[in-house]
Amino acid sequence: LSSAASSGGTNFGTGNFTMECWVYPTVTPGTNWIPIMSVGAIGGGQEIRIGQNINGTGKSGYLIPNNTNNADVYSGVTTLTLNAWSHVALVRNGSTVTYYVNGVSQGSTASVSFNFTSTGNFLIGFDPYGASDGYFPGYITGVRVTKSAVYTGTFTVPTSQIGRAHV
Repeated sequence: LSSAASSGGTNFGTGNFTMECWVYPTVTPGTNWIPIMSVGAIGGGQEIRIGQNINGTGKSGYLIPNNTNNADVYSGVTTLTLNAWSHVALVRNGSTVTYYVNGVSQGSTASVSFNFTSTGNFLIGFDPYGASDGYFPGYITGVRVTKSAVYTGTFTVPTSQIGRAHV
């Protein structure tokens, strides 16, 4: 579990970005919306998050700001396999945000225009709101955040070190 103050590297504005990592969940979460990785601040529309157990559904997915940065858009789309590694990636490419698991799109939100200027913390495996959403039950590795759309369609997941990340 990790936290780091953002140095501006996660201030995406209206530009493209990719947030990705490998996850190994060991149990089905018992609480709502367990974070895998998150950047931003407390308050509706100020956070981008990849998480698990969205609204208690057991699904993995993402949270992004709405287009006026005053509320959150949730999308729970797939169940991560327990006791196995999965690669997850959230990509903004132009006006579309897409969530990938193991190189395959699990869903997207079109016509996004949010301007993400949050300088909040970059968090791995725990909740920016304290303990209300809990901690990710398992392992997280290979975290990378870039200001580019690394993936724009189905892809073969990286099997070796994916390069130096700048956050």
